[in-house]
Amino acid sequence: MPPVDDDAQRALEQHALRNVHALAEKLGSKDHLERRHEKKLVIGVGIFAVALIGYFVARVMTTESAADVEARRRCELDVQVKEGWRLKDELVAQNPGIDANEVSRRVNERYAQMKEVAEKACARK
Repeated sequence: MPPVDDDAQRALEQHALRNVHALAEKLGSKDHLERRHEKKLVIGVGIFAVALIGYFVARVMTTESAADVEARRRCELDVQVKEGWRLKDELVAQNPGIDANEVSRRVNERYAQMKEVAEKACARK
């Protein structure tokens, strides 16, 4: 084997060291990018989880129970009945000769208005 020049040997070694150094930097930057990616992913999942929990908490807090719905509906019916009787008495007082069918027809015409009054009176607080 022919003798290798020391300068050529050193140049090859330096070139090899530069390649190894570049490879190490490349792997280090990949690790850094992977850590950044993982950090962003964990933050994203955390934000999603908090938002999901917030949604369910808000939904539970704003959903009426069956007992609350039934109580509100009973309240609305009571108010509608009282409003219907009040309207009937008012119509009879204003029109002394009015027959029962006409009173019933006029009260039914105002059903939507009575329903609105009942919903406002019994609205969930």
